[in-house]
Amino acid sequence: MSAEPQTASLPEGFPETITFPFDSRIVSASGGKPPEYASRTYQVDGQVSDTVDSVVTFFTAMIEKNGYEILEIEKGYATLIRFDMIGFDYASVMVMDMSDDGTATFSISLIMDPEPE
Repeated sequence: MSAEPQTASLPEGFPETITFPFDSRIVSASGGKPPEYASRTYQVDGQVSDTVDSVVTFFTAMIEKNGYEILEIEKGYATLIRFDMIGFDYASVMVMDMSDDGTATFSISLIMDPEPE
């Protein structure tokens, strides 16, 4: 008997406007906040049974639809999409195919602007 793969929970305060492709599985998720970190940070890693191109298209459309500005898209072994919006100090999505089995992996990194004191 096989169990369904477990999905990690998103960290508290993760922006609701950042969404994931249908049937994504969140493999790991972490968030840190002051005083350990200068600002709130998030790292979310996931997998989805889809092509890298489809996942890149999903994230590009999601970013634009939610009012974020795409700063740069770098293509190579992985595709890196850097984006920005008020409240972010750094934001990116990296999409790659690690296993050549049609499963794309993605990694989202967010660093929020420090909150005023």
